[in-house]
Amino acid sequence: MLHLFEKPDRTADARANRWMEIRNFQLPHHNSATLYEDIDRKQSVGDYIRRRLKTFSSHNVDLAALPVFFTAAFALLAATLLIHFAKSSADGQDWAVKTFLGSAVIGLYGTILLKLLDIAQKRLSVVDIFSSELVSAGRVFLSTDLVGETIALYALADAGFGPLLGKVSEVKRTENYFAILEKNSSDLGMLASNIIDDITSFYIFAKASRDTMARAALWKEEFYVDDLKKADIARIAYCLFLMAIHGRKAVEALIEETELRHYATSVYSGIELKCFLFLYAALNEGDWRHKRLSMRKDRYMAMIKQIDTALDSPQPAPALP
Repeated sequence: MLHLFEKPDRTADARANRWMEIRNFQLPHHNSATLYEDIDRKQSVGDYIRRRLKTFSSHNVDLAALPVFFTAAFALLAATLLIHFAKSSADGQDWAVKTFLGSAVIGLYGTILLKLLDIAQKRLSVVDIFSSELVSAGRVFLSTDLVGETIALYALADAGFGPLLGKVSEVKRTENYFAILEKNSSDLGMLASNIIDDITSFYIFAKASRDTMARAALWKEEFYVDDLKKADIARIAYCLFLMAIHGRKAVEALIEETELRHYATSVYSGIELKCFLFLYAALNEGDWRHKRLSMRKDRYMAMIKQIDTALDSPQPAPALP
């Protein structure tokens, strides 16, 4: 499949064949029966505890040191108080003060630990919400083949059937794919900065692709020639490409279960690679986006070579390095 990295011939038939070939491209993993519903989710003891207590996780490493610090501080304070109490008088009033101070210290220690536990549980709830959202979004993109349909629109315009695209603007879009983000955006700050960046970028580029699609209202106008329609479609595909990159990076960082993480990254890798193959063939070499794509070419070529090998001896699709 390395020929997909070469520019198609300038003939109409050659270009049409290339668009069809890229449109039908998918990772071998997506062709197999190993889909999301079939993932074996046997849990280890650690996974079980994490799921039940929503506490122990690599996402809470920064919180793990705090209980150790507070326990050490509590032990030091308790030892200091015990030494002080041992040296002090044993009258009833003095013991009442000691009891009050000891209870206050124990209560403060318990309150701090409970607060840390609450933060850890809430953070993992946010992780679960967004990882589930991103996996589901990737499955929707994959099952509806949104990228393939975008390429099909480009193929029509490239073949001179641009006037047919005027009907696209009549399709009404009322679905809201950003409800989870809108309801939980205030909790994103609990996650690591790189995860926040990838999640927000995913949603921003997903929304940008929809906003760019609004230009389809001009496609029915006579002055809006096919080249302008092709440029709009390339913009949509580039937004989907960047969306897929950030989606892949987000699920890699969010999901701790190995098999589910491999599946999720495979889904986004497939979307990402299909967008790359299309854009690399469609954009002019002088386009700044093509230059950016060229910087990633070696990475995708290595992935294609792995896919060619997988077609000969089926194995799980490789995730992008």
